Amino acid sequence: MPVSSTKLVRVSAQDIADHLGVARPTVSTILSGASSNTRVSEELRLKVMDAAKSMGYRPNAAAKAVARGKFGGAGLITSVDRKRSSLPPDLLWGITQALEERGMHLLVAALPDEQLTDDNNLPRMLSEWMTDGLLINYNKQIPPAMSAVIERHAIPSVWLNSKREYDSVYPNDEHAGRMATEILLQAGHRRITYTGNLTRHATHYSEFDRRAGYEQAMRAAGLELDVIEPVMFSDEANESRQYWIDRLQAEGRPTAVVAYGRSTLEPVVLAAERLGLEIGWDLSLITFADWPQKLGRKLDTVIIPQQAMGRKAVDMLCKRMRHSGGASASVALRAEYIKGQSVNPPRV
Repeated sequence: MPVSSTKLVRVSAQDIADHLGVARPTVSTILSGASSNTRVSEELRLKVMDAAKSMGYRPNAAAKAVARGKFGGAGLITSVDRKRSSLPPDLLWGITQALEERGMHLLVAALPDEQLTDDNNLPRMLSEWMTDGLLINYNKQIPPAMSAVIERHAIPSVWLNSKREYDSVYPNDEHAGRMATEILLQAGHRRITYTGNLTRHATHYSEFDRRAGYEQAMRAAGLELDVIEPVMFSDEANESRQYWIDRLQAEGRPTAVVAYGRSTLEPVVLAAERLGLEIGWDLSLITFADWPQKLGRKLDTVIIPQQAMGRKAVDMLCKRMRHSGGASASVALRAEYIKGQSVNPPRV
């Protein structure tokens, strides 16, 4: 009598074999899809497949993975310290979509350093998690021992948003900084200020590379650099806002500002509003973000390619898993410029 598909007990190949009176190895061969290479008749193949469907047979994914030596999944590692592992929604979306297209699963885990630097723990996690490789989302203060463990055990891995020589994918922030500055130069600005991270904790490579891009564009135009150093301010927003109020009232003030990100942009906007300056006319602004920014009006934004980074990382990881061994060259992705209402020719 056929086993009901609503039965809670997992139906096995042996159950199907007993039901049909066929040898279990024959059933296993048919269910694995390998019967085309054997002398199994088409009639028997169809009979086994029909019985499997009616009985509610589901393949044992874990057993198949063990047999193949592959799990069809990737692990995404982040730090328990959120400041060290930014995970933007578009980055995660790019990863999940790329894996889904390949029929792969994703496991996400936030782990403390001691687990990631243990010489035995990290390799063991791959089999326990049923994953074939790692996407490593450590952006700042990467523990050297963690990199050493991965290299020593030749774990297939790709680093996200981390500027490394091998096995990483990251935004080309130097090009982004240069592009943002050149947009202001093309609009006719000559007094352009760059404002970086307004804290004392500039540790991500982008904080240096965006500034480097700005400096390259300004030097190429034969113009004087005007950089607001990160160490100039504490973490207090009031201090940076007051600085910009004073700066925007001074003689020879900037007509345009390149801002590292939203947190560095807001004090400039608040100061301009206090002084009655119209953003986009009295003061042009351009910034960097994962999506177009808006502070009162749509801002000119250099978009960091988070989704593309996630997709590229999966592509690189799959290639590493197929061809175990040597590392692959890192990939730097170029940003995209989205026109807003905050960049116009200077009035002063």
